[in-house]
Amino acid sequence: MEPQIIGLLGIVLLLILVLAGMRIAYASFLVAFLGLLVLKNWNIAFEFVGRTAYTQNASWSYVVIPMFVLMGLFLSNAGLADEIFVAAQKWFGHLPGGLALACIWGSAGFAACTGSTAAADAVAGKLLIRKMIGLGYKPSMATGVVASAGCLAILIPPSATIVIYGIITQQSIGALLIGGVLPGLLSATVYAAGTYFIAIRNPAIMPALPRVSWRERFASLKGTSIAFMILGLMLGGLYFGIFTPSEAGAAGAAAIFLFCLVRRRVTFKMVKDSLRETARINAMIFVLMIGILGLMNFMSISGTTGVIVNYIAGLVVNRWLIFAAIIVLYIILGMFLGSYAMMYLTLPVLFPLVVSLEFNPVWFGIIVIIMCELGSITPPIGYSVFVVNSVIPEVPVQEIFKGCFPFMVMDLIIVGILAAFPAIVTILPTLMKMS
Repeated sequence: MEPQIIGLLGIVLLLILVLAGMRIAYASFLVAFLGLLVLKNWNIAFEFVGRTAYTQNASWSYVVIPMFVLMGLFLSNAGLADEIFVAAQKWFGHLPGGLALACIWGSAGFAACTGSTAAADAVAGKLLIRKMIGLGYKPSMATGVVASAGCLAILIPPSATIVIYGIITQQSIGALLIGGVLPGLLSATVYAAGTYFIAIRNPAIMPALPRVSWRERFASLKGTSIAFMILGLMLGGLYFGIFTPSEAGAAGAAAIFLFCLVRRRVTFKMVKDSLRETARINAMIFVLMIGILGLMNFMSISGTTGVIVNYIAGLVVNRWLIFAAIIVLYIILGMFLGSYAMMYLTLPVLFPLVVSLEFNPVWFGIIVIIMCELGSITPPIGYSVFVVNSVIPEVPVQEIFKGCFPFMVMDLIIVGILAAFPAIVTILPTLMKMS
């Protein structure tokens, strides 16, 4: 049997295993092992098991993932995240749809400090949803905006999802993180503009809060300013080549810890919970990386990736039609798979294709991240929706998905804007200095 046919059968087997409920990390590793067993022999297949498990995770550059996760957990578990949403409420609450706008900009600020969708959903859900419903917001809108805005953490640096894309595709993590800054701001702006438009068209469903004084607004920034200064120093260090991504992550985690220490928010329980959750999240990520990078090795040895890429690239169609087909593929996969699973399943084949079509790999990475963001609120398995439902169980999941629909449309609008103006992604990475 031809190696390429074995590779294609491996892809089919992988899809069957994933749809049958096997976790994608284990399914990828199993397919890679069996594929190498058929293509080569027992010795090479078993050598692959040990070598891949070590070499794929022994890189110093991977330290950035646990550092970003730990940084966010320190801030969240110390209770400082609440202050970000309180500040956003004071600044935007008096506008039509003010609490929803506060949720969007508060989630954007929270994402910039933590990179955690689940944490953003949980904090905003506890602080804002019942308050919004009490003011007269429709439950679907109140929960939908929280679930959708929390997904900004996937895109806005520091983002572990962006780092994982960089690891899979072997692209500069620093360039990808910097490339996510302007699209992150664009996403928050489009969300806010869309919400404001809905509010002014029907003020009764999204009433405003009383206006607060400028003094109160500026006073509310006191608890958030140092955290954002730390973030600015971290991203600035990346941009000007002072830090590598790993150094920036370590510096950010250390600085956030010191900030929490100064604010007297550090307890033994906070540190223990943060370290335990960091270990759990990173164990999950690294197991996924072992499986999928092993799968990429198998696909490369079989030559299947090259066959698929050459076939699609040789089609006499405009490359933007292929790009549109990729977007449709991600919409469909987002209905059933999480962010990491989507990237691990598709990038081994799609990334070489995208490069062959001369799309910018950093730009494409941000597009993929936004599609992961969209998948997190897409029925029937939108991860962010179920997090919000766990916080506010009295609102049915169907209502939350209904409230997310306008934001799904906004995500596609954002993809269209970035497709029309790719410089929004590429201009900062082009100008940055690499350390």
